Amino acid sequence: MRSLTASLICAFVLCGPAASRLTADETPPDERRPEIEVVFVLDTTGSMSGLIQAAKDKVWSIADTLATAKPAPVIRFGLVGYRDKGDEYVTRRFQLSDDLDAAYVDLFDYEAAGGGDAPEAVNRALNEAVEQMEWSRDGHVHRVIYLVGDCPPHANEAGEVDYRQTCRLAAEKDIVVNTIQCGSHAATTPVWKEIAKLGGGAFAQIAQSGGLVVRETPFDKKIAELSARRDATRVWFGSETEVRRQVERLDAIKTVSDAAPAAQNAARGAFNASGSGLKNFYFAPKSVNGVAMDSVRELVETIHSGGFDDADEKQVQRLPEEWKSLTPEQRKSKAAAIMKERQELADQIDALSTKRQKHLAAELAKEGEEVPELDRALFESITKQAARKGLTFPKGPKL
Repeated sequence: MRSLTASLICAFVLCGPAASRLTADETPPDERRPEIEVVFVLDTTGSMSGLIQAAKDKVWSIADTLATAKPAPVIRFGLVGYRDKGDEYVTRRFQLSDDLDAAYVDLFDYEAAGGGDAPEAVNRALNEAVEQMEWSRDGHVHRVIYLVGDCPPHANEAGEVDYRQTCRLAAEKDIVVNTIQCGSHAATTPVWKEIAKLGGGAFAQIAQSGGLVVRETPFDKKIAELSARRDATRVWFGSETEVRRQVERLDAIKTVSDAAPAAQNAARGAFNASGSGLKNFYFAPKSVNGVAMDSVRELVETIHSGGFDDADEKQVQRLPEEWKSLTPEQRKSKAAAIMKERQELADQIDALSTKRQKHLAAELAKEGEEVPELDRALFESITKQAARKGLTFPKGPKL
């Protein structure tokens, strides 16, 4: 799995039908689409196994929740996993990207290990999140960090940037820093509260496991099936080598998704069918393992949006054989039919996802349970903080 993740790193949460009709790079009329950039700084030491599993289980639900914002935002995720000196790694990063499939695969590869003493490499991880992530600089972007862990940082560690200074740097970059404490370690609470205060964010304390409630529903399997059918409509064109690399990359993502529970794949399908999910659905990396991928694109959307030049013989020669033999009008007709099929599938996913959410809410209510702690902590902070960027959210997170 590590080799798979390495290649994906280099390659590199439910909206209505109207939002899903936006093309990959289209913006709403008379309005610039908002953007949300989220970096999770996650303690991956041995005591965090429950929370790491919770994060794996909930990452698509989190993305799906963010996608419910109005207007539908562009969403990018980044990850910084941290342990401590003497462990397999001190920090491990996945760069901010709108390739959420690759971010999911990277998270899927995280395992809880190491640690053993209370202080961890919090200072270093938080500083890397602020300074080494490729944050955008536009004022309309909501930039946010979630520091999630159970132990405090080392005090006055040589060569490390103190979290107080890092929080000042975050403020200069308009990055909000939230903290989520897992468990009840007494030495962690005051530090996590201080980081949240200095970072202009919120502090939350949850159970060591994340308080996770993951439930399957009668709709999961069908949503996942419809999503897989929609994925299969994508047609990639470019150089032979680039197309092969893109197909291999997507096959690797599919391998991880196939191993995931039905509930995760249902949430992924809902996200990819939303306006925010189109970036992920059409994602084509700029490079793989440092090798440029200059021309690979999704053909159907390119033709449908007018981005394919039939007079460019080089482009025509890079078409798949079954498309190359068609006339320009035949290609446009075929692309229009596939786009119509995609929209019909997206509408079916949307309708089933709405039923899925109602089913989950009813199950929680019937058993007298509340929204899971991790979901609630993330939702409450993002809804309040993103409002200053003009984003509004409906009631409650996606489950």
